[in-house]
Amino acid sequence: MSGIETGFAAGWDQLPPGETVFGSAEWLTATAKALPFDIRILEARQAGKLAGYLPLQVIRRGGMTRAFTPILAYYGGPYIPSADDLRFHERTKLRYEVTTALLARAAREFHHVSLTLDDPDVRAGLDAGWSCRPMYTVVNRLDSDACLDLGGDTLRNVRKAEKAGLTFGPGRDEEGFAKAFARTFSRKGISMAWKPEWAKAMRRELSAAGLLANHAVSGADAREIAFASVALDKPRKRAVLWYSCSLEEADKTGAMHLLMFRLLEAYRGEYEVFDLCGADQRGLAGFKEKYAQELVVRHGIEKWKGPGTRALMGAFTRVRGMLG
Repeated sequence: MSGIETGFAAGWDQLPPGETVFGSAEWLTATAKALPFDIRILEARQAGKLAGYLPLQVIRRGGMTRAFTPILAYYGGPYIPSADDLRFHERTKLRYEVTTALLARAAREFHHVSLTLDDPDVRAGLDAGWSCRPMYTVVNRLDSDACLDLGGDTLRNVRKAEKAGLTFGPGRDEEGFAKAFARTFSRKGISMAWKPEWAKAMRRELSAAGLLANHAVSGADAREIAFASVALDKPRKRAVLWYSCSLEEADKTGAMHLLMFRLLEAYRGEYEVFDLCGADQRGLAGFKEKYAQELVVRHGIEKWKGPGTRALMGAFTRVRGMLG
């Protein structure tokens, strides 16, 4: 680790462009406007030059701090912008050393750190004692001949929606999206960590920055009933399904099938990959797999400071919840 120094940057306006949309200054600026939590940039420098950086969202609970990949950014750092021009062995070595330095600093600074990595190489974290869990997504290779080669049952649902007068177009109904966002959690019995208004605010800010495109399926009465927002990761030619959800009126209409099919059509050509983003929950994964060709493993890593920290933070969160 000789020669690598870490510290927190004053801001993110000087971050290098072109790494990925989720690590860009534009994405972080929009996120900071929408959410009531601090964003900090932990950076690593080698010989005075930026060697890597790690965006973190930070919250404080009962005198303790938690740092994590920014909310609703499904892929996170560390980002190593200087590695692209190196040979494979040089690039891998640099990524390992810079990531090790950044993780060590984060573990010292915060009581709990939780990261969702874009990079599949988690050896730096494992070697430093971080816990690791596999996470899954499914992708459609839009540049392949099979990208629209979907099963007969799937296409029948698409035709069913069209015959019922459902249409695909731009998504504009913010309140409908927020209601559908909350419904996603309640109907599956999953605890919702983030408030619907935060998702709505992020959707608005990211769309205004040109980083998110919103789509919807409307019923015969022109009311939007199914929603999709797509993160435009142009540096990697990757369109990421940032969020999709629907209202009760969309159930059993084929609306979500029509939505997914039209999204693949819309992004084919300009983008090489359509990432349906998230296949950890079996019920949700089963639907997304109908529109994908490949299962991709990514990883989440985390580190707690001391054996009692997790219990203390959990107790504080429970008491805070009871008190409202």
